[in-house]
This record gives sequence, C-alpha cells and structure tokens, in this order.
Amino acid sequence: GRLGRLEAIADTWGPAVRAVFVTHSEIRWPALPKSAPCGGYPRSLLSPAPEALGVKRLRWVLTEVKAAGADAIFMANDHTAVLPENLACFLRGVDPSEATYAGRALAQRRGNGAELFNSGAAGYVITKATLDAVDAAWGQPPCAASDGEKWLQGNPGLVF
Repeated sequence: GRLGRLEAIADTWGPAVRAVFVTHSEIRWPALPKSAPCGGYPRSLLSPAPEALGVKRLRWVLTEVKAAGADAIFMANDHTAVLPENLACFLRGVDPSEATYAGRALAQRRGNGAELFNSGAAGYVITKATLDAVDAAWGQPPCAASDGEKWLQGNPGLVF
C-alpha cells in the first residue's frame, strides 16, 4: 500500500532529494517546518484539505512549500522512481529566479477534444519564480478550479 511505498522512498532516494510526503493522516516522519532545514528528510505535510479535493490540496501544498523557502520543487506521485543524483545534477543548472517548468504535459481525451495536464506520475519541476507566477494567477482561469469535477480533483496538475 501507500505506506509501504513511502517507507521504500524513505529508505532509498527520499533523503537525497529532501522528500516531503503530503498525507491526510499522521505518519512517522517529522513535519516540514516553516523554514525548510537542510537535513533530516523525508519530512511530512499533513494536508487539511480532504483527499477528494485535489485542487485545494495542491494549492495548500504550493503555499506551504513556498513559505518554506524552496528554490524549486519536484512534484511526483509516491509510485514515481527518481534517480536523485540525476535530479540534483539537473537542478544545479536551473536558476530559481527564472520561471521554469520541466516536465511532460500529458493529454486526456475528453468529449470532442483533449485537455493537457501535468501528472505527478511523470513528475515535474517548478522553480520559485514559477511558484510566484502560479500564486499570482491562482483563482483566475485556468487556475480557478477549486471546486471542479471529480476527474480534475484526481488530476489537479491540470490547473497549471
């Protein structure tokens, strides 16, 4: 189950990438403080938003990460495999003051068209400048989906 996947991450690549697990119940890893430390990872964020409200949960996570002072974040599901040395190497060449999205947009067929969305399954990196831009645009289309349909709640990266 999920706890087993989190424990596997904690025992392998989690500490190297400073993993933060977003959960809906208490888990054994310490909470992420307001000012992110350099060590002691993985950490956890206990989300006040119900799991069914994925967009509100995403907004809350982005706000918490921004407050912790992250230069960049890598968003991924708990079943995503990461090679921490490759991610660290990539991030050394990324300027956090420049808006950067590094990932692969996916398409979901819906009706007569397709919607592009960001998937935690593939993972994506966004910089501090990107977080600032998302923060400024939140609540305006297309970033205005807090009470969107069930499919969107399960794929909140669509609001990017």
